[in-house]
Amino acid sequence: MQQNKANKFNESMFLALFAKRFGSLINKRDTLKKHGITALIGNDSPFHKAGKMMENISMVHGHVTNNFILGYKILVIGYWDGGSFIPIDFSIHREK
Repeated sequence: MQQNKANKFNESMFLALFAKRFGSLINKRDTLKKHGITALIGNDSPFHKAGKMMENISMVHGHVTNNFILGYKILVIGYWDGGSFIPIDFSIHREK
């Protein structure tokens, strides 16, 4: 069964539009002038298995606890303006 274009949802585009709108609202509050520090942050966190049956899970290494868990690894890149973290993009991965 084929999906038509109306059923597809672009998560990356939604997140980018959300980040753009949220950033414009935050800039109106002059958060940057208050804190003065900005950063682009990349984070890779293990995501534990939560249900009985999940697709494509694997053993993922957590570098903080230095052990393996059953689940996924989520990669997030975001902009930090000194007061708020605005996610720009994300992806979910499994390890081999």
